[in-house]
Amino acid sequence: MIKEISIDFDNVLYNLEGVNLAEVKRIYGKEISTEEIEYWDYYYDHYPEVTKIWKDLKKYSNGNFFEKDKEFIENLKQIGLNIQIVTASAAEIEKEKDQMIFERYGDIKVIHTKEKHLVTKNSILIDDAPHNILRHIEENNLPGILVDRGYGWSKNTKEDSLIHRLSNFNDIEKKITEIISSY
Repeated sequence: MIKEISIDFDNVLYNLEGVNLAEVKRIYGKEISTEEIEYWDYYYDHYPEVTKIWKDLKKYSNGNFFEKDKEFIENLKQIGLNIQIVTASAAEIEKEKDQMIFERYGDIKVIHTKEKHLVTKNSILIDDAPHNILRHIEENNLPGILVDRGYGWSKNTKEDSLIHRLSNFNDIEKKITEIISSY
């Protein structure tokens, strides 16, 4: 039975990718698109200086929340399931990131981990990273929603009965309602 909705923060609710791309331009003098980031460790391999912003709250906080994110969270709360933000975070900014999340969404559970599948049992996972979705499905045998806003790192992940590729909050909300009604 599904009792929870687990939602990634970066690049699902909060647009960190815009900051990443701006830093590539600032530091390396190159303009690249999100589609060009072909795999998860691409920044580490090609633009390692950019990864430092993930530990620097001043730079990290240059991102912005995706449009209608707050409404999306409020609508999910109305469904009556527990909601938790499950995010991989640099230890240097965890407390400040928590504060950012609480100020935006109110009293909501936040878990910082790279091993998301361990805390997403009885949950639908909403994430932009295919490896998190696939591991969640493999370990928990429950659906995942792969958020795809043109991210190159997720383009080769195929939908199936447990992976649902969606790009906006309205469609995600509809899919959650559909999934819950079938469990």
